Amino acid sequence: MMLLLPLLALALAIPPKRSTSALGLFVSIILVVAYHKVNEWGQSIAGLGRVDPVIALWGPFLFFAALILWMYWRIAYIPGGQPIGALERVFDVGIRKIRKLFARRRSTGVA
Repeated sequence: MMLLLPLLALALAIPPKRSTSALGLFVSIILVVAYHKVNEWGQSIAGLGRVDPVIALWGPFLFFAALILWMYWRIAYIPGGQPIGALERVFDVGIRKIRKLFARRRSTGVA
């Protein structure tokens, strides 16, 4: 993970267009803390024998590595590509789908 942190820093250091916010710093702190907590959780469940240690520790690493490499690729090879903006669009679509799902449940009366 330590070899991927400079790529994460580079991808998040460039702010979205016409923005002076430090959103990249906030996102990077959230990502690093989330990875650390998921890794601790993976170690604890692997230590209890509930999950194979290879899956519990390498699964989150591969997910975060893929996310970091995608973010770096986006900033390096797509003109005007902003990984923060792309993540924002992905989360926006996901939140819309979740809201639509809950709206359907309310309208049908499913508890």
